[in-house]
Amino acid sequence: MAVNCWLAFPPMAIVLSAVSSLIAAWFAYDLIRSAAAKPRPHTAAYAAGMTMFALAAFASFLSIAIGWTDAIYKTFYLFGGVLNVPFLALGSVYLVGGQRWGKLMLGLLLPFTLMGVLLVLPAAMGPIPDEILPRGSEIFASAGITVLVAIGSGIGATLLIVAGLASVFRFWRRSRALVAGNLLIVTGTFVAAAQRSVIDATGSQELFTVTVLTAVSLIWAGYRLAAGKRTTILAPGPVAGTR
Repeated sequence: MAVNCWLAFPPMAIVLSAVSSLIAAWFAYDLIRSAAAKPRPHTAAYAAGMTMFALAAFASFLSIAIGWTDAIYKTFYLFGGVLNVPFLALGSVYLVGGQRWGKLMLGLLLPFTLMGVLLVLPAAMGPIPDEILPRGSEIFASAGITVLVAIGSGIGATLLIVAGLASVFRFWRRSRALVAGNLLIVTGTFVAAAQRSVIDATGSQELFTVTVLTAVSLIWAGYRLAAGKRTTILAPGPVAGTR
């Protein structure tokens, strides 16, 4: 089966998928290492979001290597479609808004995450074609799963926009690096959100892999640019105390 799957895809798609998985894994490791060295809520949230990206990218690579299975597709969909954007948004809310707003969002995100896991993992699935990226609406019997994706992506993207705009107004004169970093994160997350449109419009594994690679690179670069400036410019108090 593996040989048939490899031969079904052009070499460039195979190479891009492997490279994307490795780069996403490296970025996730870098953020996890940062979170372990200096535990801060925004770092932990970005590390979680990037780890989900890496898992989804690896699942996409496995789909090329051995074909889609229920477990591989559910991993791809849960981490790449349902949860990654909300967790990246949580990182930006903590980074820009501080602990008060971050804790509020975390309190909403935890039950959302549990709901996603409970809906996706046991869900009944139809047959999955090997040579394209299938849409969740065509695979899952439950319409609630695709609604969950729309809610998570929509609210997550909205919060990222708000955090990005807030950083522009709040920190423009004090730290252009923080502003630029947040805007890179917003851009990367929008590229990630575009994955769903790519799947819906083309089903192209190669184009999907390019969007993943672009998204993780922008998000990681934005985090590195923004997070390093955060604690030097915020006023003392609950927000600055998140170190």
